[in-house]
Amino acid sequence: AGTIQSAETRRILAGEVQALHEQMVNVSRTMVHNSYVFSGDDDATPGYRLNLANPNGVERLSTASATRQLLHPSGTAFAAARTAGEIFDHRNPDDTLAADNVFAALNTLRLALENNDQAGIASSLTAVRAAGDCLNGHLSFYGTVQNRITGASEAAARQAASLKVQLSNLRDADLTEAILELERSRTHEQAAYSARSQMPRTSLFDYFR
Repeated sequence: AGTIQSAETRRILAGEVQALHEQMVNVSRTMVHNSYVFSGDDDATPGYRLNLANPNGVERLSTASATRQLLHPSGTAFAAARTAGEIFDHRNPDDTLAADNVFAALNTLRLALENNDQAGIASSLTAVRAAGDCLNGHLSFYGTVQNRITGASEAAARQAASLKVQLSNLRDADLTEAILELERSRTHEQAAYSARSQMPRTSLFDYFR
């Protein structure tokens, strides 16, 4: 995109940037188990679709937030996802496109390359760098989430092993008590039979003989 490139070369580069832009849109529509991963709470609907007529080159289909959380075995909850809007289509509080908006940066660069606009190219590259920093921040978030999920899984495994030991101890204790209770019952039963056998077999009629 430097000043030494010809207009034709820049048009070719514009096509490559458009392909990258489309790739980002496809990533924002990633599906796992029939759910859109980056659609937040409305995971039945994709967040975006390609529309190069818009300033950011996409059409927003959903504005749902990602409010779902994962529960750690310790009882604490933590956020585990972000939306495509947060990652690729960052907006200012007034809903205008932010300076680090990934979709907008790529689409603006594509247009500047197509128009052989050197000033526009330079400005767009600044936005692309900001968008790259934004993506790196989100990658860091997901790296932290992955570590927390790994830690939670390991904690759950340790807790499950501890509970199995406790359950085994309880079952063994109950079994021992059941055996002892059975032995006591047998002892009482034998004592009762013994006492019965020692009772006199005479009756009142024997005294009238």
